[in-house]
Amino acid sequence: MLFAQAVVGSLAAILLLLFFSPMGSVSWYLLTRPLIQPYASLGYSLAGSVPLSAVLPIILIAIAFTNRLWQANYIILTRHILPIYLLLYFSSLSFLTTPSYVLSLGHCLKICTAISLYILVYNSIKDDRSINRLLWIYLLCAIIPMLYGYYQFVTATGHAWKGAYYAGRRVDSLLMEYNAYGEFLCIAICAGLMLFFRGNSPRRRWLVGSFLLSLIASLVLSLNRGSWICLLAALLAAAPLYRKTINVPLLIGLCLLVLLAASPVLYQRFMELTVATEFGTKNTLGGRIAAWQSLFPLIGEHPLIGSGIGAIEPILTRTIGAAYAPHNDYIRLIIEGGILTFLAYIWFHLHNIVDNIFRDRYRLWQINYPLLVAIFYFASLSFFQNIIYNVVVFPMFTGLLALGHKADALARQAETATK
Repeated sequence: MLFAQAVVGSLAAILLLLFFSPMGSVSWYLLTRPLIQPYASLGYSLAGSVPLSAVLPIILIAIAFTNRLWQANYIILTRHILPIYLLLYFSSLSFLTTPSYVLSLGHCLKICTAISLYILVYNSIKDDRSINRLLWIYLLCAIIPMLYGYYQFVTATGHAWKGAYYAGRRVDSLLMEYNAYGEFLCIAICAGLMLFFRGNSPRRRWLVGSFLLSLIASLVLSLNRGSWICLLAALLAAAPLYRKTINVPLLIGLCLLVLLAASPVLYQRFMELTVATEFGTKNTLGGRIAAWQSLFPLIGEHPLIGSGIGAIEPILTRTIGAAYAPHNDYIRLIIEGGILTFLAYIWFHLHNIVDNIFRDRYRLWQINYPLLVAIFYFASLSFFQNIIYNVVVFPMFTGLLALGHKADALARQAETATK
């Protein structure tokens, strides 16, 4: 515990030194936050009550909003992130009904962290150089998690933090959960694609391409069927919209090549769906659908303001006597935050999809295509995971959105200036 406190204290001290630098603070946060996720999973705290892993997000929130006081032209609200502000406001109304103020406050802070990272990334980007720097940060932050994931695979110690019974070759790395690690890798892959397409030299493309291959290999080893399917579907669904610059047949061929290379692992993983157990089968989708059906009656308890943001476990314990994760952001948000929170989340994804499709997307297709892939991936995976509550992955996603939105704004400004 003392070692963990010393590590987080040191990281927090450096983050405080970067208080007046949006670029420095967001870079440091992206690089270090995945590394301390084990402390969150193990329940380490500061002063007995504050989660140790919450220290960096709280500082980040302070940096994001207080920089507005002394920086001219500092933006804290855009039309793209407005729905998440509304989601935060509507979900905060559920404090009137929540069974746990601590859980609800913690989940509101998670949403604030995602907003803060968007703000800092948006204000960090001034030119192409800063865009490339942030994209490199997205790749570099995955190096240590990938290396540790490979170590888990070789030593068969994946998920061993929960005990010897759970240890195996399915890796979860420092994210401490299989699904979270897969989500983390998919966002990093989208950032890597941006950097690859923006490469202006064969050497850089080879380097970024090597990163991408490692990220894909790690994603395969994480055995996340949902992330595999959603990322592949997102790559193929977004490609026709960029067919003037994306060679769709080549993309399909590359996807098939990856699927072929990983086919032994993929086949074994999907065949597990038919394996019988003492509880039925390992068909997790079927189990999740059954769980969703059992949750629908809870929507009617507090349909407008919800039953308590982030408090699904005590809600379920009170109502049905069993606590479990719904594995669906849409259902979870409507139960916890009410219909207005749910609609704000729908608006968030639809607005970003429509904006990407109907603006001059070919102006910066190298960024806009991978960004649309990330949006499709996140929106679709939200049907099967509680990804919005992940304090590592959701801020990474909003940060990538901010990068794309600011890059587009700078490109439009440059076009206007030349006319």
